[in-house]
Amino acid sequence: MHEKLTSMDAINLHDFRIDRLDLDFAESTAKMSCTFEDGKTKKEVIFSDFLGAKLEDVTAGSIIMDIESWTISSFIENQKSYLEKRLNYGWPTPAKDLTELEERLVNSSYKVWCIFATLGITGFIIAKDMELAS
Repeated sequence: MHEKLTSMDAINLHDFRIDRLDLDFAESTAKMSCTFEDGKTKKEVIFSDFLGAKLEDVTAGSIIMDIESWTISSFIENQKSYLEKRLNYGWPTPAKDLTELEERLVNSSYKVWCIFATLGITGFIIAKDMELAS
């Protein structure tokens, strides 16, 4: 069962362990396969029209605390320093400045999901949609 989530939906994956992370550039998808602490409940998070990601502390056994949806403007504001450095490299998409980057992301209907962990992987994923499959 796939459940498409809007940017305002709650993403309840607290205490799920990330078992697998796939970034498929040819298909423009990012997938996280997760298992709850009971070892039985499994979910797959599918980000479609994947543009880019910044993921840190990637390690086996990462446990999700929360996944939050951020507006593009709050993402730009929170990641301003990082994004300014990456613009020279055309990341996450070519733009002359942060204003143009924000316009491009908004006009192309991109969203940002921030991953917070109690252990391991943290960061964000930029994509157009996210679905939760069980």
